[in-house]
Amino acid sequence: MKHLREKSAIRNLQSAMAFTLAEVLIAIGILGIGLTMASALFPAAIMRNGSSVNDTLGLTICENGLMIAKAVLNDSDVPGAPMFLGVIADEKHEAVISKLDQHYPQGTDDGDLDPGEKMKGFVLLGRTLQSLVDPDPILRPKLLVAVSYARSKGNKVVAEWVKGCTIDYNNQESRYELTDHKGYARAGGYVIFKDGSYARIVSVLDDKNKTAILDHKLRSDSQARYWFIVETGTATNPAMAVMVTRTALPQ
Repeated sequence: MKHLREKSAIRNLQSAMAFTLAEVLIAIGILGIGLTMASALFPAAIMRNGSSVNDTLGLTICENGLMIAKAVLNDSDVPGAPMFLGVIADEKHEAVISKLDQHYPQGTDDGDLDPGEKMKGFVLLGRTLQSLVDPDPILRPKLLVAVSYARSKGNKVVAEWVKGCTIDYNNQESRYELTDHKGYARAGGYVIFKDGSYARIVSVLDDKNKTAILDHKLRSDSQARYWFIVETGTATNPAMAVMVTRTALPQ
């Protein structure tokens, strides 16, 4: 009898130390929720990391482009009209900086790309700045704007302008809207004003007014040109980053 009581006590003790099926299922459920929440963070982290790498590379390409420009440009290569930015180099304009020199790494051609690899390079815009000190345009400082890009093999990246875009604040939607961009605006890209200021294009609406949403205010001028960087053959955005500098160039 005593032996039976001891065995019963041992069983009761083991039962008290073990987990019930309900407890195990609850624990598995909590673990599953935790893993689901954790896994949801990975795609966002990967996207942020990819965006950071893209921004860093884009700025490196812009800096490289400006270094090339300062090395090869003469004063007369930059448009002299202070009202307008002009194209100095893109994949349609190679007279001053060749297409191969525009690419990154310098000298890369489409034939050098691996399958699925994008061609990287820069577009260069510029203008002569107004000067109250010396009215001679040859002696005025220059504004250079470099825009880096990544495009698909076989396409071209060019700078396109639209005169007199309208930029207004939409109080109802609490956002800055650019209209009449003639279809050149690309989500994720940039719109560039004559003074070198620029805004990021957050999205493009599918409406008759060709409306684009900007990340901040940009000056509106009915006489000025607004520049967009466009990849031929696609509606996607090729632009990676923008860098602006003022410099003097040799005559």
